[in-house]
Amino acid sequence: MRKLKNAKETIEMLGISMSKLYKLTHQRELKHLKIFGRLRFREEDIQKFLEEHSIEIATKDELERKANEL
Repeated sequence: MRKLKNAKETIEMLGISMSKLYKLTHQRELKHLKIFGRLRFREEDIQKFLEEHSIEIATKDELERKANEL
């Protein structure tokens, strides 16, 4: 059985504040479970959230290389 992450572990993984975590769960943007009134998170749901809300930043060289390919 996989270990569920608590709120503290989750905010550390996401690099956000507790209030932002509560906002994300309240708006149902981040999947979560409530067990005996406590928030719990599956690691795969946290990873999926990170993938969906991350952007890649290209270096100057990468941008120039892509521009030259056009």
